[in-house]
Amino acid sequence: MKEDMYTYHYYKHRAVNKGVRITEYIFHFAASCFVVFFAALAVKLIR
Repeated sequence: MKEDMYTYHYYKHRAVNKGVRITEYIFHFAASCFVVFFAALAVKLIR
């Protein structure tokens, strides 16, 4: 079972190419910006 999981992760990481990584990075960055913007908006509404 442990060997199967290792093989799965190994091939999964090999399958992930640069394009997908860049897309994920941009998505995470956009999500972070949205959270910060939403928090600032909430603070303004509270005040």
